[in-house]
Amino acid sequence: MFTNDFFVEAFGYLASLIVVFSLTRTSVKKLWIINGIGAIGFITYACIIHSYPTALMNLGALIIDIVQLWRLYHVKSSFELVKADRDSEYFKWFVSKHADDLESFSPDQGYRKADNLFYFVRDNEVAGLLGYNQKEGKADILVDYVTEKFRDCRIGRYFFGNEHEYFRSQGIHAFTAHASNPAHENYLKQLHFSHISGAEWAKSF
Repeated sequence: MFTNDFFVEAFGYLASLIVVFSLTRTSVKKLWIINGIGAIGFITYACIIHSYPTALMNLGALIIDIVQLWRLYHVKSSFELVKADRDSEYFKWFVSKHADDLESFSPDQGYRKADNLFYFVRDNEVAGLLGYNQKEGKADILVDYVTEKFRDCRIGRYFFGNEHEYFRSQGIHAFTAHASNPAHENYLKQLHFSHISGAEWAKSF
């Protein structure tokens, strides 16, 4: 029969596993959130066993996680679109590097069919790929890919969440997009795209 001590120890091990799992996340947002949950678990465990130095250390870790999350959402970032050349060595390297991940967001390799191709650049770091075709004031987005590190929707909100000056300057007043997986559907919902039919979504501004 299990004793109270068993459940307390099990709780401590669970908190440890959560912290270890957080370190496997490539998204800094997920890392800080999951690590914070683990820190709360450790604080609780340490208080139960009266290990107050451990509780204090994890309180410090929790504060760091909270501060980093606050910075993520409140510190201003820079966003740019930089023209991409599909014949360049860098483009070939980028596509090869992220081939499997790209496939899940663009299974028909839309980036190879797009007339307009750009890199998403965030804080001077290449963060993803945008490809679209334009017709009669509409941009048909063939690929809207962001690497996992930057997958917190901030890039999408910046470019598609408002009437961005670049698209206005190109005479674009509407977007169509094609969701290829549930995560992409959720992303489009957060950007206030409307579901049309099947995998097609749209947004006007």
